[in-house]
Amino acid sequence: MFKVNTENQSFEFANDLLSDLEFKQTGPNTFSRIEGGEVYTLELLDVKGKTVSVSINGRKETFQIQDDLDLLVDQLGLAVVSNEKVDSVEAPMPGLVLKMMVEVGDEVEETQPLLILEAMKMENVIKSPASGVIKSIDVKIGDPVEKKKVLITFE
Repeated sequence: MFKVNTENQSFEFANDLLSDLEFKQTGPNTFSRIEGGEVYTLELLDVKGKTVSVSINGRKETFQIQDDLDLLVDQLGLAVVSNEKVDSVEAPMPGLVLKMMVEVGDEVEETQPLLILEAMKMENVIKSPASGVIKSIDVKIGDPVEKKKVLITFE
């Protein structure tokens, strides 16, 4: 299952739906499809992460794509609001710090792995919610942490 969000609407699709759509590639970034006697021309304009901008018959559309994992994160209430300035990373659940992947002073990119937190016998990679510089690391390997405990602080 995946979900596509536009400015005005949301659509949910089964994973195998894309394989059923028969688009013919007509150029490096252009595709066409005939449906019900109408020709649909799609041009891929830009892809940034899970945001895709296309032109469909000359009309520009921007889509936010959410896969199964994104939908689960939303459902569990673990989504991070990306337009807020991020000062720190908190533990999303109680667990045990297994591995540190960054040091104080490191520059990190959004989604870069920061540390591994063991919770419920599973290793969870905690990733950076934004680009920034590590100001402090408030835990060390072997530390038990509670949900919402500050793990890393950014400058």
